[in-house]
Amino acid sequence: MILIFKKNNRGFTLLEAILAVFVTAVGVLGAYGFSQQILAYSSLSNSNFTAAYLAKEGIEIVRNIRDSNWVEEAASGVDIAWDYSLDAGDYEVYYNANLSSASGNCLILNNLKLETVTGLFGYGAVGNQTKYKRKITIESLADGSLRVSSEVCWQEKGQTKSITAQDILYEWWQ
Repeated sequence: MILIFKKNNRGFTLLEAILAVFVTAVGVLGAYGFSQQILAYSSLSNSNFTAAYLAKEGIEIVRNIRDSNWVEEAASGVDIAWDYSLDAGDYEVYYNANLSSASGNCLILNNLKLETVTGLFGYGAVGNQTKYKRKITIESLADGSLRVSSEVCWQEKGQTKSITAQDILYEWWQ
């Protein structure tokens, strides 16, 4: 069987050209919208990741204060309470300083700054202000331990976001 094709030299019709442009435009706009969604989710994921580390860092700073009390007691021979300067209350905490009192909602506290020299988050005078705020809450428990909660909150796309980490601290060296 032999097939014979007749060659058509007329090219695309106007309707075919419009349809091809429409299909291409829909594909390009769909890919653009999809890439914008990926960027938005990536930004939110990055913010959540940073906030989770800042919350954990808040607990680690309080743990470091507790451990420093032990080191100071061991070095000086003077009896220092393991929970010295860790009174119940709400605080802002800086990685190389003591607790400073803070009250109220996390959103009304000072913004953490990303320090230009050290690359660490803190409340120092030098640094770029970030969107993150951190509140540490210390509670004394009946068994003599401390419950430490670290809440990090921020505003993103008009919504308030927050992440809280919590731990129990004990007098581990006695």
